[in-house]
Amino acid sequence: MSPPGQPAFDLVLTDATQGYPAIREGLFQKIDMSRISNLANLSPSVLDTWVHREGYGVTFPESALTLAYSKELVDFEPKNWSDLLRESVKGKVGLNAAFYMSLYTFACMKVSQEGKPGTAHAEVNTNLNGVLNFAKEHRDQVKLWWPSATDMMLNLTQRNLAIGNMHSSELLRVRREKKDIGAVAPVEDRAFQQLMWVIPEGTKKKELAEAAINVLFGEEVQTDFARNGSMTPLLSVAKKMAEENALWKQIYPSTEEQLKAIEYYPYDTFSKDWDDIVSTWDKEIMRKAG
Repeated sequence: MSPPGQPAFDLVLTDATQGYPAIREGLFQKIDMSRISNLANLSPSVLDTWVHREGYGVTFPESALTLAYSKELVDFEPKNWSDLLRESVKGKVGLNAAFYMSLYTFACMKVSQEGKPGTAHAEVNTNLNGVLNFAKEHRDQVKLWWPSATDMMLNLTQRNLAIGNMHSSELLRVRREKKDIGAVAPVEDRAFQQLMWVIPEGTKKKELAEAAINVLFGEEVQTDFARNGSMTPLLSVAKKMAEENALWKQIYPSTEEQLKAIEYYPYDTFSKDWDDIVSTWDKEIMRKAG
């Protein structure tokens, strides 16, 4: 912990799982959004969060929930999340150990199996216990709860796993060299990791930090991020990337309509019951998998 009034950093990049509680604990201060002119170029959907509405940070989507698979081990063409429930991949699935991503993946599997793709967010928001029970019932599909994207990719390339969920940004980087790894991001229920730029309470360089955020959302920096596998909330950059990279276009939104429709993981619902979900996830789901 930094001493009061002496933060170790003037600008911090964090995600919703850590940023939400830190903001509520008073670790970050409100930002003068008028100093960040490049926000005008972002799709409004990415800023439609309480973090931004209350002035504490600039939120943006980084990585899409993606279905990754070994072309050598899967005897079908994966197209939707219910493919993770197939008997042929039982005990060969890899899912992220972090529940915010994989419990949502189970919700995607559930609604896809029930013939209701596109309703995973609603399922989590209105039937969280049902999603948890579904995860308990189907945990035996899972061989590995991967702790990092590197672990998942190693297990796929070494053929220890056949299929599973993955961060799109990491997958796009790996795919440059590993052509035997397939990827698909079903448009229905596609969710994005929510990152945010926040400014620590007590920094003496607040205006400089705000200027840095503005640069980070400029077209040049966003183009570099996108070419390195990230999504971009700038329509001009997204259109350019869609023309350059077919796989990027498949995974990420690149039109105004697609950007308007983006959804983050259901962090708000998860945050209401965070401790209970963690307990159930750790004790009744992860520990009893393969």
